[in-house]
Amino acid sequence: VYTLNRQQRYKLSCLAAYPNPVFSKFYLSGVNQGDWVQLFSLSGVLLAEFAYSDEGIDLSGYSVGNYVVKVNGVSIKISKL
Repeated sequence: VYTLNRQQRYKLSCLAAYPNPVFSKFYLSGVNQGDWVQLFSLSGVLLAEFAYSDEGIDLSGYSVGNYVVKVNGVSIKISKL
């Protein structure tokens, strides 16, 4: 059984994507400008990686479906409509 330490629980509670679901562009809270962001398919394929900016993340070039965003070792699921 794996348990999270206090810092990991704090990171999980702070990372959020909005709006979620997303039509084209979404934003992250709980991250800093310049933090490294990775975008994965649900099957675990790395689709993109980049430094986060306050301009948000544009998914307009991606298909409708679910994706995983990973920042600083914390992952969240987002849905694109």
